[in-house]
Amino acid sequence: MIEQLTKVFSRFGSDGDWLMSIFEPVAQPMILRQLRSDEEIHVEELSPQSLIEYASDGRVAVIDVSGVMYKRSTSVLRTAVANAAADTNVKAILLHVDSPGGSVSGLVELADAIASAAKSKIVWAYNSELMASAAYFTSSQAQKIFTSKSSLTGSIGTRLFILDASQLFSNIGLKAIPIDTGKYKSAGALGTELTEEQKSYFQSIVDSFQAEFTSAVQRGRSFGPDQLAAVSDGRVFPAAEAMQLGLVDGVQTFEHTLSQLTALVADKQSPKGKKAMSENTTGAIENTAASFEQLETCLIGASSDFIVACQKQKLTLDQAVAAHLKGQADKVAALDKAEADRKAALEVVGSGGVNPQQVVEGGGKKADNEPAGDGKAFFADYQARVKAGKSKLDAFSQARKDDPDGYDSWMTDYNATHETTEQSRGRLTKRSK
Repeated sequence: MIEQLTKVFSRFGSDGDWLMSIFEPVAQPMILRQLRSDEEIHVEELSPQSLIEYASDGRVAVIDVSGVMYKRSTSVLRTAVANAAADTNVKAILLHVDSPGGSVSGLVELADAIASAAKSKIVWAYNSELMASAAYFTSSQAQKIFTSKSSLTGSIGTRLFILDASQLFSNIGLKAIPIDTGKYKSAGALGTELTEEQKSYFQSIVDSFQAEFTSAVQRGRSFGPDQLAAVSDGRVFPAAEAMQLGLVDGVQTFEHTLSQLTALVADKQSPKGKKAMSENTTGAIENTAASFEQLETCLIGASSDFIVACQKQKLTLDQAVAAHLKGQADKVAALDKAEADRKAALEVVGSGGVNPQQVVEGGGKKADNEPAGDGKAFFADYQARVKAGKSKLDAFSQARKDDPDGYDSWMTDYNATHETTEQSRGRLTKRSK
């Protein structure tokens, strides 16, 4: 066990990969997998050029950002971005992202490279499935971010994993004795206890990088303080919510995004396009009416009638999405109101002395007397169980099981002396008027 723990720590402490900006559900299986076996996780040796594909006529460079981002892979990505930016034939860069994030080492430099490329070329990012933590940090420096309908975006946060194995050492008769030059030098060493002071020290490191993270997102996405606070608590968001929060600019397919970018580049090369782009170098899409394909792709759960209505009104994609989200919110509000009205009606019934959960369909006038006949013994047994501490539901169920004939008799007497649910509601409604 000690050997396996040492292996995990040595892996995450190598190459600067110890402070992480990663989506936790992905990190946990990785650690457990190493604890269960002798498996080693290797960073695939990639060349910068192997990450780049050139779409159509070669003027759009698609850079693949996939898997866990370690120090070495981040360095390769930075070179790939720089190469694409320096290529005079490349007019736009599309980051094709599917990553839970990873190490913070080299992350600021990669983000800076993307921001630098965006000053001279169109740079977009596309989330095919997961754009979390470090992956979102870097993607936020693109001019636009698009995402698939089934994706998750966000996880803006930083983490440092330290395992306090001091109790384990104690249980097996070992004691870790750090001999060092300062109270922080051996902080987090395997087998040592992590003090509150040391925790504060490590927290300051995490907070420092988190400030870098949020600053980059705020700068790249033009977020205000409140907008930033709403998304920087470590959560990931489904596509529609991510768009509503401003984390992404649109929900559409990768193929549609690539075709948009290719068309934008082609338009930029024309005399008319050059003039338009000289006034707008961000690569933004004109606010034109959305196509049926765009609406069908982006309006998750929308009816065909709603999509047709959006087309008739010639709404832009942003306007249509905003209208759809408002409609969904109105539906939720209506359901909440209906539930509140239902509970209020039940309380009105109960205020008249009738518990609506216990009213049985009967036929006689309401009477307050207890059940008579053989059912009286059943009812007394039920009351005794409640007095002994049983819940009313358990007491009733047990009494019914022990005396089914008494229960039948009690029900007969009850229904004969109690009005129906509809009768009681009608009477109490008249009383309340």
